[in-house]
Amino acid sequence: MTGTLSPEVVVLGASGTVGAGVVAALLEAGSPVLAVGRDPHRLQKLAALYPDEPGLELLVGSVATEKAGAALAATVSGRARPLRAVIDATSGPRPRSTRVLDAPAARLRRTLDQELLPHLIAAHHLLPLLAGHHDAQFLLVGGPAGERAWSGYGLQSVASAATRMLINVLHEEARPLGVRVQLIGVDAPLQTPENAAHACPGWPRALEVGRCVVTQLINGRRRPGPLVPFRRDCSDPPGQTLFTSLVDPPWAARGDPLPH
Repeated sequence: MTGTLSPEVVVLGASGTVGAGVVAALLEAGSPVLAVGRDPHRLQKLAALYPDEPGLELLVGSVATEKAGAALAATVSGRARPLRAVIDATSGPRPRSTRVLDAPAARLRRTLDQELLPHLIAAHHLLPLLAGHHDAQFLLVGGPAGERAWSGYGLQSVASAATRMLINVLHEEARPLGVRVQLIGVDAPLQTPENAAHACPGWPRALEVGRCVVTQLINGRRRPGPLVPFRRDCSDPPGQTLFTSLVDPPWAARGDPLPH
């Protein structure tokens, strides 16, 4: 570990539903968190949930464009804490239901701009900051639309499928850097206070997804592939403090290659 500061985890899209669940799970596990979001008011609402939490810091930032991604990376790289993981919980605006057959090509292009390219921009600018840190991880949280077409939301299914292939490619390209790139695939909609009246019992809550992220950070070598399905058995509170598992392990000091 660098210096005396515990390593931190950057959460992109921290003020969204999934991002807030990831933040909650990381803090529960004892990890310092840098919560990144575009809307300062929503970030402040997130911070208000943890008024006495010293491990939570806020940063207004975005990966919507290459310029914004570069600015975010410059800020993150200048921080005192070592960086051990980036969690990409960003998502595009909630879409209107439409058939692909009824949508002009420009609509698909816009969907890809909003749903796919921010993940690539995040990888462009933040993944290199993880290089050289043993057991560094770049995790993206994805939904079920990439595995099967959702009626009326085909454009999002196309974008989600493209995101899954992007993760497969980045997983291979990041191996020489010693960074593990993975997507945690949630196979159902999230259960939220807004949809509680009609949510199915099997739908996970955001905190459960966040705990699955924490489990993957702790036990990533046990599930090394690029696509990691969300599982109920990994959504319990963690049994250990997170950042202790991210300290450079003995094999790192010997210069051994990253285990896969």
